[in-house]
Amino acid sequence: MNAVGRPPYTTFDHKQAVLGYIPGFLPKHARPNHKIIQPTIHDFRSVAKEPDEKLICPLRALNIYYTRSCKYAKQNEKRMFLTFGSNKKGSGATKMTMARWLKETIQFAYESAGESDYDDFNAHSTR
Repeated sequence: MNAVGRPPYTTFDHKQAVLGYIPGFLPKHARPNHKIIQPTIHDFRSVAKEPDEKLICPLRALNIYYTRSCKYAKQNEKRMFLTFGSNKKGSGATKMTMARWLKETIQFAYESAGESDYDDFNAHSTR
């Protein structure tokens, strides 16, 4: 995920976002001539049955994140996901940072649900 690029690499419209990668990105097991598939995030607000379901639309969330993060992005930053710490604010998040964020978010969800059985969990567990 840390190779997902900000526009123009990722494109947005009202129905979908096509995630593009920063130049030079090569997936872990790909060969140089490998065609990289660009994931697409679709809008599901039009099919949501309840008003609250519209709030969790991933396209909506990505649009809001991108719009709000633009004011923090360092000049020429190509990566979509940014750090917000004091000395690295606006820099692209590293793999390690994103793994930590993912693990902390899932731990928070377990704790919020009153569960504590996440001791063996790590970011790779989500694959």
